[in-house]
Amino acid sequence: MITHTVKLTVSNGEAVDFYNFMINPTTERYRQWWPGEHLEFCIVKHGDENHLGDLVFVDEYLGGKRRLTFHGQVVKARPPSGNKAGQIIWHMKKA
Repeated sequence: MITHTVKLTVSNGEAVDFYNFMINPTTERYRQWWPGEHLEFCIVKHGDENHLGDLVFVDEYLGGKRRLTFHGQVVKARPPSGNKAGQIIWHMKKA
């Protein structure tokens, strides 16, 4: 198994806003984040009311040279609360 963890600091950003974006992705908002690099990010099949089982599709360029495209399924979703970080875990289905 490969684990890829991303930790980032966003100026004037709130953890809950970033979590909400990642758990309810839309291609339109994804493209606004990084035009030309971010191509598509959306839910293609909904899971339960807590997003467990959601199937997402991601398509993006990495530095303009390489392209990453995959389907992933949400297996853990925990929103940020107080000083606890939120967490979303996708299992990659097809890359």
